[in-house]
Amino acid sequence: LKTPADMRMGPDGNLYIADNGNKRVVVVTTEGELVKVIGLNEKGKSMLKSAEGVYVDDALNVYVADENGRMVYVFSPEGEIIREYGKPTHQLFGDKSAYKPSKIVLDKRGNLYIASNGNTNGIVQISPVGEGEFLGYYGANNSNVSFLTLIKNALFKNNSLIMGDIVPVSVTNLCIDEKGMVYTVTETGDMTSLRRLNVAGKNTMTPDYITMGNSAVAVNSSGSVFTATKSGYITEYTSEGAMLFSFGAFDAGDQRIGMFKSVTGMVVDDSYKVSIR
Repeated sequence: LKTPADMRMGPDGNLYIADNGNKRVVVVTTEGELVKVIGLNEKGKSMLKSAEGVYVDDALNVYVADENGRMVYVFSPEGEIIREYGKPTHQLFGDKSAYKPSKIVLDKRGNLYIASNGNTNGIVQISPVGEGEFLGYYGANNSNVSFLTLIKNALFKNNSLIMGDIVPVSVTNLCIDEKGMVYTVTETGDMTSLRRLNVAGKNTMTPDYITMGNSAVAVNSSGSVFTATKSGYITEYTSEGAMLFSFGAFDAGDQRIGMFKSVTGMVVDDSYKVSIR
């Protein structure tokens, strides 16, 4: 692997790893044995420009968020491209809005939820119907007005001078549970750091403990929620947001077991076995 960026567990029990540096998806067993590689042509060259995010549906089709290629590709279990989702052309999406897919999940109806790097309007929601109908933005983060911004508001009459201070941050990572609830994390240290969104995009969970710089999130069938930070700490919450415990630590280069340097993806099975990339 080379700078892996995301990871999902498929219905077949295998791990699907977005091997971003090699522009491919690697499928391995939970013991690490290679099963297959997705995203390469017959000559062994990548069909992708990047592989930032990955998702696997019930039919074992593989969805890849290609941020550099500004595209979401759907591969068959055999590795053939069967569909592409480019930048929505709907006027409500916005001509100047960024479409750089970084992470992706699907609900039971096949609707796509795409985290677009740099797009502060929210998660891009696309229907699989037709050419990929843009359903709208979903679950946007709120703008955070700091005390310093309030002071600036009092000093300056032209609020456009400080608009850069109150732009909401874009979603860093996301996952979806069996009930269709979407969980998002952002690299902030406030109440938007971990959210559980209903079908209307409203947050239904307020954790009682906030970790800084969340970079990954996972949930098991029991509703337990796990978040990871880029500093190497893993935190488990109940379905109501109560923090149970935290473990791990930052690896400064010693490569010690149980310490992490930069977590970008995480999955957890029903036996609470956590796999981290």
